[in-house]
Amino acid sequence: MAGGRVVDRMVTGTIRRHRLLAIFTFGMMISISQIAGAQLGPIDVNGYVEYQYRLTAADRRPQLNSHVATLRTNASSYLWQPWIAQVNAALGITKIIADIPGALQAENSRQDGVLLTGRLQVELLRQSRFPLIAYADRQDSSIENDLSGTDILTSNYGFIQRYLSQRAGRYSVEYRRTTTESLFSSVVESTSNSESDVWLANAEKSFGANNFDYKIISKDIFRDETNQLLTTNNHTLRHRYNSGRNVFLEDTIFFSDEKIEIGDSGNERRFLQFNGVATWRPETEKPLLVIARGLLRGSESGNGNIDQQTKNMSFTGSANYQYSGNLQFGAALGASVSDSDFREETSSTFQRLRMNYRSNDHAVWSSRYRWDGSAQFGNESDRGDSTNSDSIQIYILRFNHRLSQGFDIGTGSDLEVSISQHLSNSTDSSGAESDILGHSIFATMSRQVAKTTSYIRLTATDQRLRGDERGSFQLVNLQASRNAQLSRERSWSGSLTAQYGRDNQTEPTADATDNTNTNYSADLRYRHMNLFSVLGLMFMSELRMRSLNFISDDPFDEAALEIERDRSNISWRSQLTYQIGQLDLRLEANLQEVDDNRSSVLFFGIRRSY
Repeated sequence: MAGGRVVDRMVTGTIRRHRLLAIFTFGMMISISQIAGAQLGPIDVNGYVEYQYRLTAADRRPQLNSHVATLRTNASSYLWQPWIAQVNAALGITKIIADIPGALQAENSRQDGVLLTGRLQVELLRQSRFPLIAYADRQDSSIENDLSGTDILTSNYGFIQRYLSQRAGRYSVEYRRTTTESLFSSVVESTSNSESDVWLANAEKSFGANNFDYKIISKDIFRDETNQLLTTNNHTLRHRYNSGRNVFLEDTIFFSDEKIEIGDSGNERRFLQFNGVATWRPETEKPLLVIARGLLRGSESGNGNIDQQTKNMSFTGSANYQYSGNLQFGAALGASVSDSDFREETSSTFQRLRMNYRSNDHAVWSSRYRWDGSAQFGNESDRGDSTNSDSIQIYILRFNHRLSQGFDIGTGSDLEVSISQHLSNSTDSSGAESDILGHSIFATMSRQVAKTTSYIRLTATDQRLRGDERGSFQLVNLQASRNAQLSRERSWSGSLTAQYGRDNQTEPTADATDNTNTNYSADLRYRHMNLFSVLGLMFMSELRMRSLNFISDDPFDEAALEIERDRSNISWRSQLTYQIGQLDLRLEANLQEVDDNRSSVLFFGIRRSY
C-alpha cells in the first residue's frame, strides 16, 4: 500500500545514509587515534523504551488512532591524550500501528511500519582554534510528543568548520541539507515534501575601534507539491566604529539575489541597500546628541517579459539639546529621492524645529499634578517631474496634563486613579487644520493578602477630531489577574482582558465610517504537584479563550453594508504525569475550537529510561 511503500523507502534511505556515516566516522576515529596515539574514553550509554497512544478527532475529518512503540539508545564518548574528538550518537527504532479510515484509504485498514530516527555528531579538535562539527539526524515530531496532529519527518546532515583567533579574527563555514516530509499520519503517503541546501559563511575582524562582519547565506529550497524552486544568495557587510564615549558609526551593505521557478515560469529579484547611522555626543556642559542617517536602496525584478527597477535615497539629521531637566530643544532636516520605471521621479525635503517642556510634580491637595507641552515648526516640500515644487509650512502645538491620586483602602489593597487631558492643534500654510481633544481615565487596584495577588486596571479614552476631518474614537479596556498559592502543592492563576472600541469618522463624507469591535481573552490555570497526596503525581489544566469581532465594509456591495463575522479560539489542555524512579507516565487531553471547528487529541505515554 502507499503508506507501506513510503515507510520502506524512508527506512531504506535512512539506513543507507546512517550506515555510511557511521562507518566513515568510526573509521576516521580509529585512524586518528592510531596516528595520534589517543585513547578512547569511557562510553556513556543511556536511553529509553516508550509506548504512545494517540486518538485524534476533528469536525469534517476522519478519526485517527495510532500506537507507537520506540526504543532509543544514546551513546557518547571521546578521544583524548591528546584531546581529539567527542562523539554523540543516538538511534531510535519506532514501530507504528495506525488505523486508517476509509476517507484516506480505499477501505478501512490497519497500517504498520517501522521508522528509524537518531543523531550522530562528531566534534573534532574542540579545544583548538579550528574546531569542526559534523552531524546527521532524523526526527519525527509524533515521537517527540507533539500533539499538533501533523507528523513532520525531518532529516538533516551537515558540518560547521570554525577558525578562532584573537589576532586574525573569527571565521566559519557551514553546510546544512534538510529534507522535510509533512504527513497527515505517520504512515500515510506524505502530503508535503521539501528539500533545502544551505551554505553559510561568516568572517569577523576588528582593527582598533573598527569592527567588520561579513556574512553570506546561500539557499536552494525545493517544494514538490508546488514544483517550486527558490534560490537565494544574501550578502551582508556590517561595519561598526566606536571611539568610546563620543562617536559611534554603524553602516550596513546588504545584497540579495532571489530566483523563483514554478514549473516552466520564473521570477527574479535583486535588491541592494546601504544603511548608515552616526551619533555624536560632544563634551559640552549640557547634553547634546547629534544623529545622522542615510539610506540608499535599489531593486530590479522581472520574469523575462516585464522588468522593473526602483531607486530610493534618503538622508536625515537631527540634534537634541537638553537645556535643563525640564526643557529640551530639537532640530531635524532631511531629503529623499524616489524613482521607478513605472512612476515619475519624486523628491522631498523637510526642516523642523521643536521645543519640549515637562514640568515637575506639583502637590494639589493630596494629589500629584504634572503637565507638559511642545511646539513645532516645520517646512516640507515635494517635487515631481510633471509638477513644480510645492512648499508647505506646518505649525503644531501640543499640551497634556494629568492629575493622579493614590488611595490605601486597607487589607493590603492600593488604588491609583489618574485623569488626563491632551490637546493638539496642527495648521499649515495651505489652510488645512486639525484639532484633537482627548480625555482618559485610569484606575488601577492591586491587592496582596497572604499568598494571593490580585490586579485590576480599567482604562477609558475618548478622543474628538475637529477640522478638515471630523470624527471620534472611544476605547474601554479592562484587565484583571489573580495568582493564588493555595498550599505548597496547589496553585491557580487567571487573567481576563476585555476591550471595546468605536471609531466614527463623519468628514470627509467619502471616507465616513462607523466601526466597532469587541475583543476578549481569558486564561485559567490550575496546578497540583502531588495529586491525591501521591508523591510524583502532577496535574495541570489550562483553559484559554480568545475572541475577535470583525466589522468591515464589503467592497462588492454598492450600499456598503457592514458584514459581521465572529472568530473565537477556545482551547482546554489537561495533563497528568507520574514519575517514579526511571518510569514516567503521561496522560494528556487537548480540546480546541477555531471558527466553530472543533478538534480533540487524547494522548497516553509511558517511558522507562535506562
